[in-house]
Amino acid sequence: MELKKLLFIFCCILTFNGFGQSYNLTTTSGTYTDLVGSTSLNGTATWDDPEYLIPIGFNFQYFGQTLSTIYINDIGLGGFLSDSPSDSGIAAILQAYGADIMDRGYDFENDETPTGSLSTISYLLEGDNGTRIFKIEWKNVGFFSDISINGAANSNATNFQLWLFENNNSFEIHFGPNTITDLNLAFEGDSGTSVILIEAFDYDNGTIGENGALFLEGDPTSPTLTTVTQFLEDNFITLNGVIPNGTVYSFTNAPLSVDDFETAELKLFPNPASNVINISGLKQKEAYTIYDYTGRLITKGTFDIDYALNIENLSSGLYVLQFNIGHTIKFTKL
Repeated sequence: MELKKLLFIFCCILTFNGFGQSYNLTTTSGTYTDLVGSTSLNGTATWDDPEYLIPIGFNFQYFGQTLSTIYINDIGLGGFLSDSPSDSGIAAILQAYGADIMDRGYDFENDETPTGSLSTISYLLEGDNGTRIFKIEWKNVGFFSDISINGAANSNATNFQLWLFENNNSFEIHFGPNTITDLNLAFEGDSGTSVILIEAFDYDNGTIGENGALFLEGDPTSPTLTTVTQFLEDNFITLNGVIPNGTVYSFTNAPLSVDDFETAELKLFPNPASNVINISGLKQKEAYTIYDYTGRLITKGTFDIDYALNIENLSSGLYVLQFNIGHTIKFTKL
């Protein structure tokens, strides 16, 4: 079932905690270039609602979660990526292209076939250790409505790529040439495609994390990044029109705003600290997580009453200590 349909059915509300890391959006334009020497995921086989496991090649942080692999999930949209192959439990989601795309060579009378593909999904790892870029390309992909109605005469198609950057955990979506002239055949009644970032979606009860979801909306040449905390059929957000060839959406980690953190009754000392930190005010054992100032998860564990936490191995800088009970405290490692 498509994520969009899931959101309509569940009418998601905030019910479980997330960290709060967010992203900044920058829109630029440049020359779109097809990947050269990439590894094909589908080969010559046609596809609809594909399901692939892809090795990233390095550890990538998405909303503070470390990913070494990424899945193209088969719940109904070919540009739908997740940290899990399952449609149950909690998953992080990156919907790079929210229209219902499929192989332009797909034959509805024979369904998926081992040959005849006209639309390749492939990936490539480039660069040296520490500065590598992982790229996925959707090349010459078509749209479900167009292909189901017009068959081999389908004419609406597009190209796009997702880039993940090792050095700073940012990512980009690059959009290439398209032949989209019929918005209804491509977007099935919507004004354009959707681009969605979700830190945590719970398939089992239809809820999203407390930080909601990030949608792109507005003019595709200069969209805004909007946070949505509740999904309804009449507020599902899409872009207004076709994304032009050469458009690049860049997403970079937004530094944490300490002012947004909940004021904790707990006290951390010493602060700054070099070797250990102590917490006063705990009434029982509490699970904790430590993030750096960019939102990257550093470590997690359990704090006991009168327990001292060794931080000697942390690099110097600002950190955030977050307890599962909701308290958050910042501290500085010297």
